Amino acid sequence: MIYVIGGANIDIFAKSRRELILRDSNPADFTVSFGGVGHNIAVNLAKLGNRVEFISIFSRDHFGEMLISDCRKQGLQLNYCRRSDLPSSMYLAIMDEDNDMYLGLSDMQIIESLRKEDLNKLEAVLNDDDYLVIDTNLDQDTMLYIADNFKGIKAADAISANKVFKLNGLIDKIDIIKLNRLEAETLVGFPLSSKADVISSLRKLAQKGAREILLTDKKGAYLLKDDQIFRFEHNSTEKNLRNATGAGDAMLAAYLNMHQKGTEVDKMLSYALTAAILTVRSRNTVADIDHQTIEDELSKLNISYCQIN
Repeated sequence: MIYVIGGANIDIFAKSRRELILRDSNPADFTVSFGGVGHNIAVNLAKLGNRVEFISIFSRDHFGEMLISDCRKQGLQLNYCRRSDLPSSMYLAIMDEDNDMYLGLSDMQIIESLRKEDLNKLEAVLNDDDYLVIDTNLDQDTMLYIADNFKGIKAADAISANKVFKLNGLIDKIDIIKLNRLEAETLVGFPLSSKADVISSLRKLAQKGAREILLTDKKGAYLLKDDQIFRFEHNSTEKNLRNATGAGDAMLAAYLNMHQKGTEVDKMLSYALTAAILTVRSRNTVADIDHQTIEDELSKLNISYCQIN
């Protein structure tokens, strides 16, 4: 069983039709979808055929009702969620004319209000072979409580450079951590301007007790696992990139889907990279992909990997 604790929110994407002009009205195309890092990971895992229990806090407002309805439609179990009078989480991304995020704004108060008292019933049902995924929208004390007291194989998504600091003090307590370059830079305290810098950052995190780090890059990913470092690269040029938001969530979900099956490193990372590539082609933060879709696309991609040490 896979348990995911994290946020669910309404995603609003505004894509400028021309070069953005600050402090002025810009013509744009808008897309509204259901999102949130925890939600995205949970839905991607469900699409890949996993039984998923999603633990979050939903508002009593109209958006909260919509989010609950969609989660159930996607096959998520919601047995440990509660309702709140706080407003639903919202995420607004302003995209430039090239579909890269120019600015993101978020209100995650509701999931930040989740406390250890909300998780007492969940703690009692977890087994050692269950997977437990958290995102850094959670309060840091709550994350520490989960890391110290809950059974299962624990994974964490850093989410952003502004929130990755919450992983300080937990690096040796979480089994699998997903970072991007910017988040890794913030965590280790130096810029990752080259492949050598990335490798140095992973070794520094290993010294802090990291067991398994998935570090994503635009052209691939690095994996620290069992004190070994692997680099994966792809040659895909995404001319039809629509929305990069959600790609990392899909990647972690696909990685965990293969991880629980004991898949070899090369297959595991290639599969995860393919899920991310498919996701950037979708307007929504969660693409309409499943296991077979990933396998079919994987056969078309040229993904190479090497062991660093």
